[in-house]
Amino acid sequence: MKTPIKTSVLKSYLLASIFLTFFSNFTYAGNPQAHWVSDERIHLQLPQGAPQNGVEYWLTSQSFFESQKLQIISAQDQFIKLGLNASLSLNEWIRKPLWIRGLNYGGNEVFRTSIRVTDLLDLRFSNTSMPLGVTWKYNNPSLTLWAPTAVNVDLLLFDTPHSPLAQIHPMNIDHQGFWKAQGTPGWNQKYYLYRVTAFNPKTGLSETHEVADPFSISLSADAQKSQIVNLEDPYLKPEGWDQLRKPQLRSITDAVIYESHIRDLTAADTGLLPEHQGTFLGLSQPQSLAHKHLKELAKAGLTHIHFMPILDFGEIPEIKNRQMVAQINPNIDPDSIEPQKQIGQIRSHDAYNWGYNPMHWATPEGSYSTNPDSPSRILELRQLVKAMNELGLRVVLDVVYNHTYASGNEPNSVFDRIVPYYYHRYDDGGQLMESSCCADVATERVMVEKMILDSLILLAKEYQVDGFRFDLMNLHPLHQVRKIKDTLRALNINDHKVDGSKLLIYGEAWPFGSLEYLKPGSAFFNTRSTAYGIGVFNDRMRDALRGGTTDAREKSDQGFATGLYYDFNHSPSNTNSPVHPNDQKGKLLHLGDVIKVGMAGNLRDFYFRDHRNQNISGGQLHFRNQPVGYASEPYETISYVSAHDGTTLWDAVQAKLPFKTRWRSPETATILDRVQSHKMMLATVLLSQGIAFIEGGSELLRSKSGDLDSYDSGDWFNQMNWSFNSNSWANGLPPAWKNEAEWYFWSDRLKAPELKVTSREILDTKDFFISLLKIRKSHPLLRLPSAEMIKNSVRFIKDELTNGDIPGVIAMLIDDPSDYDPKRRSIMIFINSGKDPVYFESNELKNREFKLTQELRDSLQSRNFDFFNRQGRFEIPNQSVLVFEEFQ
Repeated sequence: MKTPIKTSVLKSYLLASIFLTFFSNFTYAGNPQAHWVSDERIHLQLPQGAPQNGVEYWLTSQSFFESQKLQIISAQDQFIKLGLNASLSLNEWIRKPLWIRGLNYGGNEVFRTSIRVTDLLDLRFSNTSMPLGVTWKYNNPSLTLWAPTAVNVDLLLFDTPHSPLAQIHPMNIDHQGFWKAQGTPGWNQKYYLYRVTAFNPKTGLSETHEVADPFSISLSADAQKSQIVNLEDPYLKPEGWDQLRKPQLRSITDAVIYESHIRDLTAADTGLLPEHQGTFLGLSQPQSLAHKHLKELAKAGLTHIHFMPILDFGEIPEIKNRQMVAQINPNIDPDSIEPQKQIGQIRSHDAYNWGYNPMHWATPEGSYSTNPDSPSRILELRQLVKAMNELGLRVVLDVVYNHTYASGNEPNSVFDRIVPYYYHRYDDGGQLMESSCCADVATERVMVEKMILDSLILLAKEYQVDGFRFDLMNLHPLHQVRKIKDTLRALNINDHKVDGSKLLIYGEAWPFGSLEYLKPGSAFFNTRSTAYGIGVFNDRMRDALRGGTTDAREKSDQGFATGLYYDFNHSPSNTNSPVHPNDQKGKLLHLGDVIKVGMAGNLRDFYFRDHRNQNISGGQLHFRNQPVGYASEPYETISYVSAHDGTTLWDAVQAKLPFKTRWRSPETATILDRVQSHKMMLATVLLSQGIAFIEGGSELLRSKSGDLDSYDSGDWFNQMNWSFNSNSWANGLPPAWKNEAEWYFWSDRLKAPELKVTSREILDTKDFFISLLKIRKSHPLLRLPSAEMIKNSVRFIKDELTNGDIPGVIAMLIDDPSDYDPKRRSIMIFINSGKDPVYFESNELKNREFKLTQELRDSLQSRNFDFFNRQGRFEIPNQSVLVFEEFQ
């Protein structure tokens, strides 16, 4: 909302406009191409065509009397460094309209641009100890806003979310740009906005905006207003909240994480009343089918549930009666275009979005609340955390600090209406950078970092969450990632009611982004994550198991567990698969080495025998021209085969296993083949050292009908089916806005009846998954807490029959020299991805007493397996995973 500019500001603006227009031969360009970086320095990038020779540069504000000639310190190409008089009153100048003017010898203007002051703000106006937002003392609230470039800020108070303006309180500013208002107890539960007047370098205007608090802790529906609340008030706490006890967690490496989404879990939950579907409250209720399923998994060994973003985000109407619902006929053809068409017509107005559209970092999302126009969202998220903890699950929040949903003067923009050009990242020419998807947040800025850390501490303390998954952590600086870890680890039970040593901290660290472009070597990449104590997703093992990458162009390329060499698909869609069998065999052996390193925690300094019988380290092995191992400790590795990004694991299997392949009999891989491939990949993750991560629904063969990116695909493609009668495969062609180019590939597969599963396959996979959870939970050797223990315990055994590795077979021995497991001497794990059973023999395993784990006996009861202890020989069924244990 925009209000009229105050008279004094308007006069200043008119004077500046008259002054600049009279002398200007150039129209204003838009992006500020000058950057005030320190007390005495301004950097300037000239646009193409602007003259450089015979030009004087002036810092100008609103009149002839507010100009200063700038000294040219250096000039290279279009980049000029300018010096200025350090005696300027910075507090006054940064709050003025600012311009750089270039004048020729005749005094005529040949160039003009506005100025960013972000570096100067960090240097002279930042204060990380100052509290932001609402704070309380003796039942009196104080409100603080950092807006050093603003010329005026008023606090606007409202009695309810929709009532007229009740009070206006002018705020006072200190020397660092913090505006403050002191309230009374009667302000509790009032709603508020800040009315901020500041110069916008983008538009060249002094603008006034009414905007919500960027550090809101409560909001009205659709983030229209902030709310003053005290998170310590009893009405915002569920019964027993202050006595909440956490599920036991011996070590970070005990973690098994289940990633899901509030609506995925509850939107189709028939155990709930309709008004509770898709809400925090719904998942908290024992009658919820999702709740019951999670309880069963937690009992078996699941330790954490990771919720995709549940902090305030844009694009969803938060009040339910304003949400549109797609009308989809359930009796459609398997490759119908109708579901995605219906969703496409309303997708900006329905209830579904992944939530990576962040607006406020410390307030629960209103669309998941039963009453978004009240602080109910606070109580209901706390109820959810408490309910999950009582099930035995710790809670991880997916946090998104790397970009915002909106910027500038766009609707839903928050930061830029308060301190223009500070919170987002710009290149030297003043152009907004969007390597994330949207407006990249300038995480390297001092006050941005403060807001990140403050919100993390608030979430850990006030919502008792047990960990954080960071979206695109590669857009955060290395030093900041370490500070995040150190800050969270420093939390303790006595002072904060939080055991920081048990908080999970992990994220994406892909090697790209605007931060690295501007400051090479500064961004947190996976290959730079060694010894930072942060978990990083291991895409090496993921892609080695699945084949290809998450890119749609590699959807059919096969990997270790999807038929490479043994069951080649000959798909015309393949982009990086060798055709000759010998080349496939060589690639399969190499992928086996990648998986070995992954199963050993993806440690950089773990030495192992590769398929050439050479002793190398995880860091020396390369995959896609990058080192495979980069972790220094196992808790720096997140092992996974699928997440919300990319196709589900089941859809990947459907894309990669043979389909109508000539020379094969039958031409299409059977459902049994597909289920075994799927189960094998889940098992590899759960039998690996480090932290195990599972995409929610993988244990139910979950499908999204081939959707590569279901961020806005509605409940139809995303919801979990709790009947266990269907896995949502063949629910129509996936949405055109992300998948239309792949429709030709998916259509025939979706129509093929032989690719559909029944409840038998779904429940069989669920039971197998639960068996794996039980195995991991009961075997400490699968959860070794340190790199040193892994190096001393884990080995990959050579097959004496072939004097090396069998293609498609992993043989992993875990001994226990430190007596970490009081019951067992060792564990022997076999993975056979081939189409045929194999014999494996090792002198190291002769005369040892190995027995198959009880949990896997039932799933293998109809398959041949055996161990001949005198020969050290194992018979391993095709497409299988075996876990043998040797007791003390």
